[in-house]
Order: sequence, then structure tokens, then C-alpha cells
Amino acid sequence: MLTILWLCLTLASSTDNYHETLHLTPLADGRIISTFEFTIDTSDATQNEYNLFPKSLGQILISNNVKTLSLVLTKGAWDRNMFGDLTPFPIGPPGAELRATFWNNSNSNSNSNSWIRLKAALGGLYCTSLSTIEDTTTIQGTQHVYPNQYHGILQREMLCTENLAPLIKLLPCRTKAGLATLLEPTVVFAGDFTAIGLRVTSNQIGQLSMSLTTTLILDNAKTLLQSSIVTTSSSLSSLATPQQQCPHASSSTIQVHKPAWGEIELATAASNNADTTIKISHTPDEIKCNGNCWIYNCLGKIYKSSTFCTSKSNLYIDHQRPKKWQAFILPGKMVTNPLDIRRSLTGTGRVKGGIATQITNIGTNIVNIQYLDIVPWYLQLYTHTFQVKLNGDIIANGAWRSTPPATSSAVPPFFQVTPTYNKGPPSTIESIFVLKPGDTLKIEIQYLVVFLQFEQFPPDANRGFDVPSAIIQVNTNGKTEEKDVQTIYTDGLMIEMPYPDFSMPYNVITLTSTLMAFIGGTILNMLSRKKKIDSTNST
Repeated sequence: MLTILWLCLTLASSTDNYHETLHLTPLADGRIISTFEFTIDTSDATQNEYNLFPKSLGQILISNNVKTLSLVLTKGAWDRNMFGDLTPFPIGPPGAELRATFWNNSNSNSNSNSWIRLKAALGGLYCTSLSTIEDTTTIQGTQHVYPNQYHGILQREMLCTENLAPLIKLLPCRTKAGLATLLEPTVVFAGDFTAIGLRVTSNQIGQLSMSLTTTLILDNAKTLLQSSIVTTSSSLSSLATPQQQCPHASSSTIQVHKPAWGEIELATAASNNADTTIKISHTPDEIKCNGNCWIYNCLGKIYKSSTFCTSKSNLYIDHQRPKKWQAFILPGKMVTNPLDIRRSLTGTGRVKGGIATQITNIGTNIVNIQYLDIVPWYLQLYTHTFQVKLNGDIIANGAWRSTPPATSSAVPPFFQVTPTYNKGPPSTIESIFVLKPGDTLKIEIQYLVVFLQFEQFPPDANRGFDVPSAIIQVNTNGKTEEKDVQTIYTDGLMIEMPYPDFSMPYNVITLTSTLMAFIGGTILNMLSRKKKIDSTNST
């Protein structure tokens, strides 16, 4: 009896909160963006007592003095001009991206050890290869892009079901109830784009906040949410709401966002422009975002109309592709500040080459841009070849450095090249500049390919070496906080390094083994075989 009473008092005094939300945004080409957002807040984790917050993750954060943590696993590339901005949900380059800050910023050695332990712990906890993030692709903070943060990229990491299952185990109800029941692995990884993000923040009094997101781009919502409605029309997107509610959830909602190219109406309403109208079966419980968000409550506690979450009826979306859908995905339709970004390798051969990045403002607004390029040490940069052109005119030549701008306008651009040394941290190219409508900025630099040792090559040396994606942050309101900037990742590059003749070790091993087998077999035959006298010849 005392044990039961103690458990009841513990649950009653707990201030942990769990919220789950499903965001649905139809695209003009007939596909749909689905983002699952799960948030858990805890009041005190210093006493090693957890209610809803996952204990396995909390112990790692507390033991390593982690202040903020961001882990993003991505399959595919996010087309910002076509899909729009994913803010505030995390998005990363193809592969794995890990960022972290620690409380004891003054002690760099302690932070480096904490970073190593954090990579190993998260890699083992979530079935990823984070421990293999090398120093060649890890930076320990820059001046403007991700300042005072440890930032590592692993482009070879492949996203699979083994990464989704450990992250789902962080949820209170896992996949037994709530919106998480819709996360079927076979459906999640069948999408054209999949991103799993984990963000954690903490303060000095032990309060932790975790946000777990899963973003998908699928052909329609019916594929994702497994509706029981059968239809012959491929344009009908229907979604079956979860039949069982998560008892730990403080809120559970489905939000349908009105796209920039169409309108949202009830299926029973008559529409004048059916080509760009999205039909929804149920009346929303609440409308927010100035009429652009239809919200459906799945707990059924606040709004009386939320009966489809607990009944057998289904919420479906009739999402048809417009006849002139190509006109809705033009630059400027999905984002306010569209950019045309192109990054490529220059030169020929395996000795020397170059990296060129071209950014064009194809919008109608002035854009403030922060640029960071991470180059591994085995590409030794020639700083004297660094060149920046604005609309064809050279504005920086050589390793020229200017004073960082105090404001985002009416000042000259800032460029800085930080070279590295052999087997050291990566080189960085950091810049801040302003692009007016129609302006084109091109950044170029040449490099020398280092001849690596035999043991420094990966098992698949012929595949090539990955060069991480460049990071571009668009600042529109003059604020420098991470939540106020839009982060864009360019395409990653792959370079073929000069490598030795890997067949020589195989030839040597084969020849040596053959020779040893011949000699050993001959000696063994001579020692073990006994001579016999032929009696027939003796007579």
C-alpha cells in the first residue's frame, strides 16, 4: 500500500510534459511533407530521477555537461526553392550531422574529451557510426556560423530502420499509442526524403527539453498513414488517425498547413477553383496562423468535434495535382528569399584542383548571408588563389581579410580563409556578405591533393573521399540567434584521391602463400613418407 501511495505521489508531483504534433503540408507536384514533432520537457534531471524524459539520454547529457545537442540523420537532399523552408525543424546534409555545446567553455581539453565521449555514447545508443567522425571534418566553433559549437559531419552514414527504432524508444508510448503508431519503418524510408532530428537543451538547474522530429516527403498521405479507404484515384490522400491515445501526452494534434499555391476547404463545400483546392473531410477544431493552419485535436478533451481520433472514421485529404503545377514551384513561390546555389569541383587530374561556389539572389529582397565551407586537411588550400567575384568583378583576391561587419548593410563584405596542416582539423572559408536582387557572388580557391599513406584509405578507396557540404545561413531580420536564421546546405562533393597500387599486397600475399605451401608441403612429404622396397624387383 505504501509503495502504491508513493508511486501516485511521484506521478502527481511530476512536472514533465509530453506533446506530439503531426504537420502536413501538400506540395504542388502531388506529394506531401509530413513532419512528426515529439517534445518532452522535464523539471529536474540532476537527481537521476526521470519520469517521461528518457533516462539513457539524460545520463549522457548530465555526465558530459552538455548544454545543447543537435543530431540530424538525413537521406536525400532538401530542395529549398521547391519545398520551402523547414524552419524550425532541423535539417542537415546527406548523412549525419552532430553539433554540441558544453557548459565549461573555458576548458578546451575537457570539452574535447566530452565531445569524444558524447560521440561514442550517442553512436552506441542510436546505432550510428558517430564515433567515426574524424577530426578532418570536425570544427570547434567559428566566428559567425555555429559559434562556440563542436560540429561534425559524417556523409557516409546511411539512414536505415536501425536508426529509427532507438529514437522511437525515447518516446513514452513508443509505437504502441499516439501519433508514433504511424511511423512504420517500411513507409518512412520509402520516401523521397527522410530526416530524423534530435534536439536537446539544458540549463544549469537541471531542466531538459528534448525535441524529436521526423520529416518525410511521400507521394501522398495515404501511403504514410495507412488509411483503410480504398480508392482508384492516385490523387486522393487519406490518413487514418491513431485509434489509441497516448495517456502521457499533454497534447496531440494534427495540423494541416495551407500551401502557398492553394486553399483548404471542406469536402462538402463547393469550390470555384477545384484545381488548386485541397479538400478535407472533417471540420477543424481550431484554425490558427491567420487561417493557414487547420488543427485537429486527437485527445478529444478540449474540442467536441474531435471524434475521428477515437472512432473508426478517417480524416482524408483530397490532394490533386494542379494542371499547371510547374508554375507553383518556380523560385520565389515557396520561399521569401530564394537563392540559386551551385557548388562544384574545378580542374583536372588527381594532383591539383579547385572548389567553386556560386550564389545568386533570384528573389526581390536584399539577403544577408553567412557562408562557411569546411575543407578536409588532405586538400591543402592555396590561400593566394582565393578569389571572390561579385557580378563578375573581383572584390577579393588572395587571402585577404577584412574587419567583420558590425551591421548587415552599408559595410564591405568579410572573408576569411583559415588553412590547416597535415592530419589536422579542416580548413575553413568563412564570409559574410549582402546580395541585392540579381546579384551573383562566386567564391573560388585551388588546392593540392595530399598523397595519403596506405593505412589512411577507407576499405572502398575507389569510391572516393567526401567533401562536406558548405553551410549557408540566410538572415532576414538582423537577429543572430539560431532560430532566426534559415540554414541551407549545398551539395556535397566527392574527390578521387591518388592512391597506390592496392593489388601489390594481394600479389605479395598470394606469391608468398603459394611458395610457403609448396616448400612446407614438400618438406612434410619428405619427413612423413616412408620408403618401401619392392620385393618383386629383388627376386
